[in-house]
Amino acid sequence: MSAGASRRGQGAAQMDDRELPFTEHLEELRQRLKRSLIVVFGLFLGTFLLREQIFSLVQQPMVRAVELFLRYHPGSKFAAGLHFKDPIEPFFTYMKVSFFAALFLAVPFLLYQIWKFVAPGLYKHEKVATFPFLVASTVMFALGATFCHQLALPFGYYALLTYAGNDLVPMMMMTEYTSTTLTLLLAFGVIFETPVVLIFLCRLGVLTPEQLRRARRYAAVIIAIVAAFLTPPDVVSQILLGIPLYLLYEVSIIGARFLGKPVPREPPAASDPGLAG
Repeated sequence: MSAGASRRGQGAAQMDDRELPFTEHLEELRQRLKRSLIVVFGLFLGTFLLREQIFSLVQQPMVRAVELFLRYHPGSKFAAGLHFKDPIEPFFTYMKVSFFAALFLAVPFLLYQIWKFVAPGLYKHEKVATFPFLVASTVMFALGATFCHQLALPFGYYALLTYAGNDLVPMMMMTEYTSTTLTLLLAFGVIFETPVVLIFLCRLGVLTPEQLRRARRYAAVIIAIVAAFLTPPDVVSQILLGIPLYLLYEVSIIGARFLGKPVPREPPAASDPGLAG
């Protein structure tokens, strides 16, 4: 076999992943979605067995909020604990809590499946540059959910309880409380991905640190809107989300300055001299 033929064969092998037919891309996507669903379902079976322990963990922000409320409002009337009005309500609540727990645990696997789906379309140096961001995404998602659970939710719920005063008796329903708590945990996890996304875009050359610096004012307005939309209607909750969000934006600028240098793209494999003729 001639050297030119050998180079043509290597070039064709390099292009195989980049020129897959559309139907094969759909098939690969279907397979990765199937694997993801299997993993989430398997984790769901495990988390449902631990549903009471997980639900107790979900309740902790409200427990801490109630402790603060009773400490500073000792004469208030308070119906402790969560309540339900339908016998089937606890079952569906446990189902929802177990599913969200399985989804949280599956985040590393889901992100990995996304990366494996797009990796064939990346050059080798782009794969090397992308994989650390996959790990960082998992870490930041966990940090966001933890921050929400340990700080934002307890103080946010406490601020809401203070509006009731000492005469009104709050009676919290488990369905509404669980839905709000899980939604905020998921939202904080996603929001804490901001530095990873912005630094990654700078790494690819889509954005620059200078553009991020110039956009500070617009970012502050967007952050205020997002905080008002995602949090309960009280100033404390909005501040507890808004300040970390803005700090994350500043971290993105600093990180982009050191890690966001655009990666030069390699010439496509088609430019290989062995492919000409």
